[in-house]
Amino acid sequence: MNPLDTLIHSYMQQQAALGAAVAILQDGEIIYLNGFGTTSVEEGGVQVTPRTLFAYGSISKNLCAVLIMRMVEQGLLQLDMPIVHYLPSLQFSDAERGRKITLRHLLSHTSGLPMGGKVWGPRDPDSLRRFVYEQIPYYTFLSEPGAVHLYSNTVICVAGHVAEAVTGQFYDDLVQEYVFDPLQMSRVTYDPVIAMTYPVALPHERGENGQLRVVHKMTYNVSGNPSSFALGSVSDLANLAQMYLSQGQFGGQHFLTAASIAEMQRIHGSRHIEAALHPLADNYLGYGLGFEIGDYRGRRAAGHGGMNLTYNCFFKLFPDERVGVVVLTNQCNDPLLWEMVKALYDYALGLSPVTAAALERLDARVTALTHHQIQRYIGTFVQVETADLATFAVINGQLTLQRKDNVLPLIAVGNGAFYADVTAPYRLPVAFIDDAKGQVAHVLIRGEPYHPITLDQTFQPDLQLWQSFVGRYKDPSNNNHDEIFTVRLQDGVLFITEGTHEVPCRAINQRSFLSTLGLFTFEDTDMDAVKLLVWGKAVRFYPVDQQAYLSNKVIQYLVDIPVIQPRAS
Repeated sequence: MNPLDTLIHSYMQQQAALGAAVAILQDGEIIYLNGFGTTSVEEGGVQVTPRTLFAYGSISKNLCAVLIMRMVEQGLLQLDMPIVHYLPSLQFSDAERGRKITLRHLLSHTSGLPMGGKVWGPRDPDSLRRFVYEQIPYYTFLSEPGAVHLYSNTVICVAGHVAEAVTGQFYDDLVQEYVFDPLQMSRVTYDPVIAMTYPVALPHERGENGQLRVVHKMTYNVSGNPSSFALGSVSDLANLAQMYLSQGQFGGQHFLTAASIAEMQRIHGSRHIEAALHPLADNYLGYGLGFEIGDYRGRRAAGHGGMNLTYNCFFKLFPDERVGVVVLTNQCNDPLLWEMVKALYDYALGLSPVTAAALERLDARVTALTHHQIQRYIGTFVQVETADLATFAVINGQLTLQRKDNVLPLIAVGNGAFYADVTAPYRLPVAFIDDAKGQVAHVLIRGEPYHPITLDQTFQPDLQLWQSFVGRYKDPSNNNHDEIFTVRLQDGVLFITEGTHEVPCRAINQRSFLSTLGLFTFEDTDMDAVKLLVWGKAVRFYPVDQQAYLSNKVIQYLVDIPVIQPRAS
């Protein structure tokens, strides 16, 4: 048996994944393609092959980036041109910041716009355009464009619409013409109806009895296609990897310049995790243009992960060695799968497995700080998607980080860079980011952005106002009718329920609340007694049981939006 087959079979027998497809490239050539496991535990399930379709998840972002780079090379777009040049009717919640956003900001997740996104949404080909004009104007900026890396599905979708606007073609057709056809990615599609004409590895979940069962609902949201919803095979992604590893050549034809690839594969948005001081912590140091950039055991790495429902996928390149590894799964045991993926990286690179000695803690270059220097870092910050609070305070002369009643002393290792000791040999990196005036504007904890927040310890809850928040809320553009938030008030505490999961909320002011579901804010509308629920500074949910939900005020064109007319074939 092929050594790779033996390696992968050993993990599959441990149930690392239900179904998996694997591609290995060396010297820029595809040397291995194989499938393992099954597409479904139910009747009709078949053996996975290299041509079986999986949901790529966020690997779709790389497809959007390569489309944009091809259009840049053809002179249709410029990376550093403000996008309002291409979308002059687009409004932003902060017009000054909006005027600064470029395609480079969008493709590197440094626009300052929050996460957003939804799994199920509209399906008509004009959905992407409508999403950009109807919803982006309400997204609250979390930072200045270019200031900090804020991973966001939303921004990639905006980039996809810019491509639509300058060509008059729908996004799916553009990617087909500019990417899939020339790279012979013959089975990639954004349409589940087309995907179902091929063998598809189906998503699975575990029931109450622990047995796997098929999730009988595929994701479908045309307005999110640039960021999240491509389906394709490992063979298709192997062709994409081969192009990158061959300096933009594929099948003897020019596809991209080496300069464009180099630009995509350098860090434009740092995660500032250098203080982790751990060999494997460098796997994701920052973001390029459609690429997660890092280092794996001393080798420069560029790639992207992808998760969608229960799919877990890996697209990893080692450009200097001209090595690539692609792994697609439809259901997995995360720790075992990651162990298998690392073993495949090591095999493809010709490295011995990582030993315990290789994971020993590296020496830190500790920096002494004065009392005055430490004081500038005191404050409270919030991660808006998770509503996790991080409070920095000085205790016995040392800066500390408090999260969920856990207090960690911080050790300075550079200008604004710290780490906290956690489970050996790991360290928790903390980096403070200053604004243009030299004031702390953000903090990155383990590479995740947190933003300043003021906690009003004196306000008295206005229970009458809070009572007006009670009700059921839904995003009208979300086609999953089960995704509804229910808000209730009991004994002076606001509770929010998503599905069957109810959580209490902590008020940080009269209208904003923290919970394990994220940060929620309630806004007034121009209709009496009607409130909107805003989730994570981005997505707006409207009352289901009030007239506002059905009103044409809910989703409407804000301006005269130029309509994309499909180009005649």
